[in-house]
Amino acid sequence: MPFVKSWKEKEKIAKRYNISAQLYNLRYRDEQESKYDAILDIVKINLGEYILDIGCGTGLLIQRIGKNNGITIGIDFSKKMLEEAKKTCRGLENISLICGDADFLPLRDGTINKIFAITLLQNMPQPKQTILEITRIAKDVSEIVLTWQKRIFEEKDLTKWLDNCELNVSKSFNDGQLKDYVHVCIKRNASY
Repeated sequence: MPFVKSWKEKEKIAKRYNISAQLYNLRYRDEQESKYDAILDIVKINLGEYILDIGCGTGLLIQRIGKNNGITIGIDFSKKMLEEAKKTCRGLENISLICGDADFLPLRDGTINKIFAITLLQNMPQPKQTILEITRIAKDVSEIVLTWQKRIFEEKDLTKWLDNCELNVSKSFNDGQLKDYVHVCIKRNASY
């Protein structure tokens, strides 16, 4: 029964994003761009890495990353958001967009170098499950960037979740300008 409940919650969220997709950038672009600026100041993208943006929305982050990278993948549950992402990323042939569920990612274990889950976890019925799925597809030395809305999550709870999911926080910041906490993590079994 928990799976059915989760699926119904996700469908509601997808419908909400389908309705707001065309106006999303007008409403949230500045806020999202501020997060991307802060994150990309500390997370460096290297040529040839496999990059994944889970909950890619209208494609603003993957457009920025895809201009300078080999393989960039965006996954979102909302078909309308993906349509907007396709427009945003027009002309960039190294970007793939997939309609998918963050709790059941259609990717092999340990294949992705950098994973971004920006403004995603507050929309997930079981964020810890989502983090475990993200960890599954991450290479051992990859960076996983997670943001958490301050109005929804307590930072002390986040630390426990990350620890339970076998993630080490390599960098974190709680910038007063951003509405989110930001954590850059590495799988605990990673060899440095």
